[in-house]
Amino acid sequence: MRRVLSAMALAGVLAGVPAVRAARAEDWGDVKSDYGSAFDNAPSKEICRQAKGAKPPPEDLPDAAARAALKDCDSEKLYYGIGMPADPAKARQCAFLERERDDPEGGGSFSGEVMLMTIYANGVGARRDFDLATHYACQLDGAPAEMDYRIQHLAELKAKNWQGHDFDFCNAITSGYAQGQCAVHEAEVADARRDARLAALTAPWTPAEKAALAKLQAAEAEFVEALDAEVDLSGTGRVAFEIEAQ
Repeated sequence: MRRVLSAMALAGVLAGVPAVRAARAEDWGDVKSDYGSAFDNAPSKEICRQAKGAKPPPEDLPDAAARAALKDCDSEKLYYGIGMPADPAKARQCAFLERERDDPEGGGSFSGEVMLMTIYANGVGARRDFDLATHYACQLDGAPAEMDYRIQHLAELKAKNWQGHDFDFCNAITSGYAQGQCAVHEAEVADARRDARLAALTAPWTPAEKAALAKLQAAEAEFVEALDAEVDLSGTGRVAFEIEAQ
């Protein structure tokens, strides 16, 4: 069934929930008291300190034409093809612009540092560079356990010269906040694929058949909206719970 969480409903559910991909005020390698002594000497701290000087190649940055063309862009949608054809190279340029705008929301579930980490780790949209991917991972703000795991995982991928393309922010989440953001992201990706299949399926349908489908979809949306009242929205994982129910 299609997930039909509206933008207005999502805004209400997300009220007070910090964005999981927001950049932190300082590098993970420099953080001390914020997360307690348990992580003060974690290997990930040194990994971040070593990656701090990593800089993207000048040619990876958006030029004047790209800046004009990508005004108000959404790197998540460009990379994953949500509501538009996927274009990882433009997603990379857009992610740099999102960082400059200091706009961690970016209009989607991920942007800025999260997408640059993903692009450079996967080598999709830019030449693979684990040092750069790690540098951006160290700039994220997240639960200490997921920060520590994600950064060490990138170091392991670099050590074994991993050549895959499915590294993902959501593979290393431990908080209810991140769980909700990843649920939104995964729903959007699934919806885009489902929309494409449905469009191909219904292309030869008659106007009457398409009208019948629209009536069914409207009834489904009404049912889902009513079902939302039965979901416990009191915890930090409330976004994920609502999407799961839908």
